[in-house]
Amino acid sequence: MKGLIQTMVLAVLGGCLFFILRLPVPWMLGPLTAILVFKFSFKHYKQAVYWPPLLHQVPLVILGYVMGSSFSIDTRREIIRLFPGMFVSTAIIIGISLLTGLIIYRYIGVSYSTGILGSIPGGLTQTVMLCEEIEGADISVVTFMQTIRLLTVVFVVPFLVVHSSLAMHPASINSQSVSSALLLTDQYPLLIFYTSIAFLGGAIAKKIGLPTPFLMGPMLCIAIPSLLGLSIPHLPSLLVKAAQIAFGAYLGNSIDFKSFDNFKRLLFFALLSALTIIGVSLLVGYGLTHFYSMDLLTAFLATSPGGMSEMAVTALSVNANLSIVTSYQLFRVLLINLMILPILKRVLKSNKEIKEQ
Repeated sequence: MKGLIQTMVLAVLGGCLFFILRLPVPWMLGPLTAILVFKFSFKHYKQAVYWPPLLHQVPLVILGYVMGSSFSIDTRREIIRLFPGMFVSTAIIIGISLLTGLIIYRYIGVSYSTGILGSIPGGLTQTVMLCEEIEGADISVVTFMQTIRLLTVVFVVPFLVVHSSLAMHPASINSQSVSSALLLTDQYPLLIFYTSIAFLGGAIAKKIGLPTPFLMGPMLCIAIPSLLGLSIPHLPSLLVKAAQIAFGAYLGNSIDFKSFDNFKRLLFFALLSALTIIGVSLLVGYGLTHFYSMDLLTAFLATSPGGMSEMAVTALSVNANLSIVTSYQLFRVLLINLMILPILKRVLKSNKEIKEQ
């Protein structure tokens, strides 16, 4: 209990500090930074920070609701129009990720499967779970590489979009998600109904094994009626900020510094890999702006190597087109988790069998 209260206080203080300093995505990056600094400074204390699974799942449901409510009938038309670019840009990002994985395999001395799984932008949880099924894949190295990628993207992308010519009109939260108390008084029954649907969607997604179920389930359950033209009430902005704080606290708590000590030689290549993918994402995003009526900020966030929730929170904070960013990120997550990772699993397993023969 002491660890939980301590973590909550750190998260809120970190968020407030980042907000006062006008740093990008303050309510996610502030808690994340505060908890990482505390863990690194007091890493010998057991349970110095603690964040239970429930406090990770509920914020994801809230963020999924916000992402789903950003869709509309116009978005449906936009997604159909943007699909070719969505497919090509995703293929390029995945291709570059696999290439960096091969380079790490060649120059670092890790196994082929470790290099590939550590570089693919398929989500930390999914790739680590796949490691357990593939003999020869080093879970510790993959976790380290995925963590470095996540940290690099989470910190570099928001700073790039806020402190460069990419930025448009920064705001603490996107207007799509802001709701006034006046609106809520008339929409309480509808808000309670759709919030219940969102939580139910998370439970169903978990049951059927969807990736990141507590984000994807609510998002799909809210996006479908929104795409059909139904009016979805917005959540209170204070609740959305609280969800971002909780999500940042979860990210900070989930990163384990103990594994860092053994893999310092990997750090350079892992950072180089992450920065290369970010650079390619920016170039691909720039290319998309020439083919579609899309601003560079939205295009960059749409093609950045995730995670989906982190890029959605960034889009909320900088007034990017949340529905387009979410659509691109969702397409990449589904393609990687439902097609690329199963294919990789087969290829890596067969490659292992061929070497043994």
